[in-house]
Amino acid sequence: MDFQVIKGKDNLQKIVRQLSIWHNETPRLWLNNYEPSEEDIQKSMDRMMSKECFVAVAKDTSLKGFLWAEPQERGVMILSLYVDPDARKQQVATRLKEMLEDWCQQEGIKKILTTVHATNDRMLALNDKMGYRRTMITMEKDVSK
Repeated sequence: MDFQVIKGKDNLQKIVRQLSIWHNETPRLWLNNYEPSEEDIQKSMDRMMSKECFVAVAKDTSLKGFLWAEPQERGVMILSLYVDPDARKQQVATRLKEMLEDWCQQEGIKKILTTVHATNDRMLALNDKMGYRRTMITMEKDVSK
């Protein structure tokens, strides 16, 4: 597996659609029958191309995963981390997060922030293993009838 940080908008433009599709399909993990709209995908593509961000990919003959993060006031926020099902349990997510950590150290960024859905046990376990602290829990209640 080859891992690389994507530098420059020209290089990112070649793969931004696939990354945006993966990013927008993530809610399927917790929302039944969720389908991302073309508008949602385009918004993610525009955001990824217009802002300074960190994008790293894993690939062999095709893309197998990616991590997308943006600098914010308090640190860098991981917006999306995805690993293709056939590449899971091969340390792909760990390696992508380590690449982000290296980049943060080079850039003088002191904190990495992320959100994880409460049912995503694999990502919660990986974050725990990598030393992330759980600092906030968001709760919701549906009161519609």
